Amino acid sequence: MTLLCDRCGIGCRTPETLCDWCGAPVQRRVPLWSLGRRMLLRSRLTGALCRRGAVVSGVAVGIALHLALAAIGVQAGLSGLWQVGFFWSDWWALVPEPAQPWLFAAVSGAAYGALAGWVTDRLPLHASRVLPPAWFPASVTALAALVLSAWDGSFSTQYSLIAVALAAAVGRLTTLVMRGGRH
Repeated sequence: MTLLCDRCGIGCRTPETLCDWCGAPVQRRVPLWSLGRRMLLRSRLTGALCRRGAVVSGVAVGIALHLALAAIGVQAGLSGLWQVGFFWSDWWALVPEPAQPWLFAAVSGAAYGALAGWVTDRLPLHASRVLPPAWFPASVTALAALVLSAWDGSFSTQYSLIAVALAAAVGRLTTLVMRGGRH
């Protein structure tokens, strides 16, 4: 299979040879997820959070992810994105309306992040070789979100699943942040 050269756009090459027009070598491409993960593990923010501890790291990750989802929900006009879980109808309606999405996102992110940090703190360094995946922070926080959103029951299933996926992401990123600082 011959491809056009990435550099000159004129020459042709096979995946393992040089371009026949300009002689450019094949450029290796790194998947976006791998690049983002490496950048996260090597960042100063990861090191600073890891020095503060697993619970603080989890809270920071949880708040950041939940605020990002709240921003998307507010911008798109989908209040269910940020209202699901934590018994919205019971007591969150008492908060002034402009502050509701942001305060709710911060509190729910802090709660899920603290849970993920607490679970991460109790895991050995190489937990994937010792424990089944059910005890990982992503699994525990996702299960907690599933229980809370199912118990609340005032929103439809897709918003509950978004809450579960977001909680799992908080658990996974907390694990990555803490793993990046330990090495």
